[in-house]
Amino acid sequence: MNILLLSAYDTLSHQKWRQQLVTGLPEFSWQVLTLPPRYFNYRVRTSALSWFYQHKEKLEQRYDLIIATSVTDITLLKSLNSSLSNTPVWLFCHENQFEYPESAHEKKEHRLQLQTSFFFNCLCADWISFNSHWNRDTALKGLETLRRSWPERLPAEAVDSIRNKSDVLHVPLANHQQPAENSAENSGQINIVWNHRWEYDKGPDALLHFVKALASFPEDAIKKNLRLHIVGQQFRQMPDAFKKIKQLFEGSTKTNSNVTLGQWGYIEDHDQYQTLLASSDIVLSTSLHDFQGLSVLEAVQNGCVPLLPNALVYPEFFSAEFLYDKDQENDAWHEAAIKKLLDWISSELPETPCVKAFHTEQLLPRYRKQILEVTSTTA
Repeated sequence: MNILLLSAYDTLSHQKWRQQLVTGLPEFSWQVLTLPPRYFNYRVRTSALSWFYQHKEKLEQRYDLIIATSVTDITLLKSLNSSLSNTPVWLFCHENQFEYPESAHEKKEHRLQLQTSFFFNCLCADWISFNSHWNRDTALKGLETLRRSWPERLPAEAVDSIRNKSDVLHVPLANHQQPAENSAENSGQINIVWNHRWEYDKGPDALLHFVKALASFPEDAIKKNLRLHIVGQQFRQMPDAFKKIKQLFEGSTKTNSNVTLGQWGYIEDHDQYQTLLASSDIVLSTSLHDFQGLSVLEAVQNGCVPLLPNALVYPEFFSAEFLYDKDQENDAWHEAAIKKLLDWISSELPETPCVKAFHTEQLLPRYRKQILEVTSTTA
């Protein structure tokens, strides 16, 4: 079976997803086309056009199935390539533009265009998978709101048809690595890792508030040494919060010498990154959005205890023990994260939750089954 796999905005999480499909399902013949993760609005509108001129011969081959991320313009892809017009499409949604936090630089009409393109993609697809129930539920709610907002409404069955041909299928975690022994028990030091993209949607301002507050605590209030590792993929434009965090540790405004900065920046070497996760005790999220939270799941897989907002996808995967209250209207919600952290320090860290349900051996059989079902029902 020949499969065309399209990743139109190939971020690290999208790379991991497609690589695991190709390596984990070798019985299929894969043709993979990707585009760099930059100029998001441009990618949504022109991904099909870019491939049409860059890889026309590859697109003219015969395929039994197209698996595409939701950034890909499926409607234009099929219009430009007549050989693909009858090829079934399985759309995989890593995110949706209805719950994605707004950027200060984003224009309202751009968001509307993204949402409309997503609507068209969903209508065109033969099957749709979302990486979490949170993603699916917010997408369907957003599609219905969008439908109702149009001056000439589509019938309700438009959204109903999308709902009826969609499911939830997580991005798999790579094979589980045995985590190192808990460093807090061995050294008296607690290692906290924040391991997300260095962009506004991952809550860098909240991270800055968290670090400032933690660093200003009197030393006798935090009896253990805390080492913060702030790592993740960086892009051309970086939020100012990261610069301020670095300055805080390099300057004289930090009053608590028990709070220190560890690893900083992007770790390209995979093994080195996994070693950091395995040697850390807590993984922290301050995200404004997470539709699956793959970086958090990877850290938990390596033995980290998650400290997460009680919002977004996190309540779907983790119990209240690991969640701090997040007030969207209050910038001081980082205080709840610090309170939970200090409670853990004063007693002991909770046991790391199990994430085996996300492992490849659990999920790849479902991907295989879905491939066969989509191709058989559209044959």
